[in-house]
Amino acid sequence: MKKTISTLLAICLVFTMCMPAMAAGMGNFKPVNTYNNNFADVASSNWAMPSIKACYEYALMYGSSNTKFNPTGELTIAEALVMADRVHSIYNTGETAVFSGTPWYAPYEAYAKANGIIAESDFADVTKKATRAQMAYIFFNSIPEWEFTEINSISRIPDVSVSNTYFHEIKGLYNAGILTGSDSKGSFYPDNNITRAEAAAIISRVVDVSLRKEFTLNEEALPQETVLTAQQISEKCAPSVAYVEIYDRNKNILGSGSGFFIDANGTFVTNFHVIENAYYAKIMTTEGNVYDVEGVYDFDATRDTALLKVTGHDFEYLEIDTSTPVAGQRVYAIGSPIGLDNTISDGLVSNPSRQLDGLDFIQISVPISSGSSGGALINEYGRVIGITSAGFGSNGNDLVQNLNLAIPIHYINDLERTSVKSLTRLSSLVTESYDLSLSATNLTLAAGSSTTLTVTYSPAAEDALTAGTTNSSIVDFDWGKDISAGKCELIVYGISAGTAEIYVYYDDPSINKRASLPVTVSGSSSSGSSSSSSSSTNYYRNGAPSYQYVTGMPCIYSYYGNTERTVYYYAPDANLFAHKLNTTKEPIAYMDYLENSGWSYYDSDVEGNVYTYYFTKGYDLMSVVVDLDLYEVWIIMA
Repeated sequence: MKKTISTLLAICLVFTMCMPAMAAGMGNFKPVNTYNNNFADVASSNWAMPSIKACYEYALMYGSSNTKFNPTGELTIAEALVMADRVHSIYNTGETAVFSGTPWYAPYEAYAKANGIIAESDFADVTKKATRAQMAYIFFNSIPEWEFTEINSISRIPDVSVSNTYFHEIKGLYNAGILTGSDSKGSFYPDNNITRAEAAAIISRVVDVSLRKEFTLNEEALPQETVLTAQQISEKCAPSVAYVEIYDRNKNILGSGSGFFIDANGTFVTNFHVIENAYYAKIMTTEGNVYDVEGVYDFDATRDTALLKVTGHDFEYLEIDTSTPVAGQRVYAIGSPIGLDNTISDGLVSNPSRQLDGLDFIQISVPISSGSSGGALINEYGRVIGITSAGFGSNGNDLVQNLNLAIPIHYINDLERTSVKSLTRLSSLVTESYDLSLSATNLTLAAGSSTTLTVTYSPAAEDALTAGTTNSSIVDFDWGKDISAGKCELIVYGISAGTAEIYVYYDDPSINKRASLPVTVSGSSSSGSSSSSSSSTNYYRNGAPSYQYVTGMPCIYSYYGNTERTVYYYAPDANLFAHKLNTTKEPIAYMDYLENSGWSYYDSDVEGNVYTYYFTKGYDLMSVVVDLDLYEVWIIMA
C-alpha cells in the first residue's frame, strides 16, 4: 500500500505541476457546467436545490448516478476529500483536479496530504462516514485561512467546546458565515454524520462568498464555563508541559527551556530561540520520562515560534484557545525557570495586544525567569493562550518580574505540520563557521626523526577531527597529548626518503574544511624504527572516522604490536587526544581516565580474570570489559 500511495502521490504532484499557470484566488471559481434538472431526486422546492445546482455547475460535486444525487445519503471522508481537492485545485490553478487509481480514493487522499488539506496521520480509514466536525476540518483547509473573512462574531458554539479537536476550524466557518448551526440555538452537532445535501450547502458557501450568511447567537443563553483554581490548573495542565534540554554536536548541554504538547502524537510547541543552536534536544515530562526531539515541523524566527515532533505517543496535551484575552484576565504560566521544571506562577493580562517591533505580544504580570521560554500561558479555564517568551530587563540582565511577554498561541496556526516525512533535523538549523589550520605550510624531516605541529581549529568545542597521510611509508603521524581550547598537537614522523602530504579535516562531511602540508623526508632510517612510531611495533596511527562524532561517546581502536597490545581511544573531553594504553601494565588506567573525563563510576563485576566496569555520563551508559588473560579491552555502549 505504501508503494502504491507513493506512486499515486507522484502522479498527483505531476498533475499539479502540469496545470496552466494562473494566479491563485477566489476569482478562479466560475461555472463550467450547465444544470438542467439533472437529478430526479432533488425537487425544485428542496431547500438544498440552489446549493446542489451550484456544486454541479462549479464541478465540485456530482450525483451518485447520472440521474440521482442522493441528497440524504451520508458523505464519506473520501468523498469530502474529493470535494476539498477540487476546491484546492481550482483555487490554485483554475482547473479541477481529476484522478484515477485503485482504490479510487487513493490519489485524492494523497493529494490532500501533499497539499496540507489533511495531515499524514489523519483518518486511518477514509471510507468511513464523515462526521460534521471532520467535514468542517477538511473543507476549512481547502483554501487559505485568509479567504474566510469574518462577517460574524461567534466566540462560543452551544455544543462545540474549545477542547474539541476541530474547534478552530468550526469556529472559523461560523464566523465566515459558512456554518450557521442546525437549530435555533446554533448547535452544530459535531459528532453526527453529514449528508450530501448538507455538504453541498457548506462547500458552495466556501467557494461563493455571496452565499455566506450573517447571523448572531444568543451567547448569554449558553452554559457558562467553569473557572479553575490554581491547583486545578496545575493538576490539569502541568503534565502537558515539559522541560527542554539542548545539546551541541558532541551532546554537551548548551542550555534549557520549556515547551508543551498540543496533541497526543508528540506535536510540541516552544520558542525558536530555545532550539536555534541545538544539534540535539531531549524533553522531560513531569513523570520524569525522557524523549528525543525527532525534528522540526516548522518555525518562524521572527515570531519566535517553533513546532517540533517528539518521539513517542499518548502524550498529555493542552487545549488551545485562540480567542483574544482581555486586560485584567487571570492567567497562569507553567514552565522550567532556571531549570526548575514544572513551576507554576500566576498573574494578570496587563495588555492583551502589546505592539513591539511590529509584532503582537500578550503583556503579563506573571513572573517568568530564564528557562521559562517556550512555556505555556494558560487562562482560567485551563487552556493555553500563549507561549511565555521574554521580559523587560532592568539592572543588567535581571527581569522586571511584573513586565513579561507571551506570544499569542494563534501564531502557531501559520506553521506547517502536515507530514512527519517533512521534518527538518535540528542540526540543519545551526549555522556555524569553521576554521582549521596547521602551524606550518611545508615541512622537511630526516628519516627517523619527528616534529610536533599545532592544529588550530574553531569553534573550540569537541568537534571531531581526522588526520591522514598520502603515503604512510614516507611520513606518518600521531596525535599529541597537549590539548587546549581550539588547539592540539599533531606529531609528524619521517619514515623513509620521499615526499608525501599530511592533512587534517573535520569528520563531518557537511563541514568542508581541510588543512594540509607537504612533507619532504630525507635520508633513510638505519634502524627502521623511531621512538613510539616505529613501524615494527605496528602502532595504529592513521586517522579513522570518529565514533565520538557520530554518538557523542568515546571510541576504542586497538591493534596488536609485536610484543604488546596497544589500545587507542578518543577521550570524551578531548576528541583530538589519542592515548596509548599498554594493557599488560596499566589495565585500570583507562577507567581512571574516564572518571577524570566526565564519566562517573556506577558499578563493577568480576568473573575470573575478566573485569567489567560500568560508567554513566548524562543519559548514556557504557561498560568497559578488561580481560587480563588476553590483554584486551572492549567498550560496550548501552
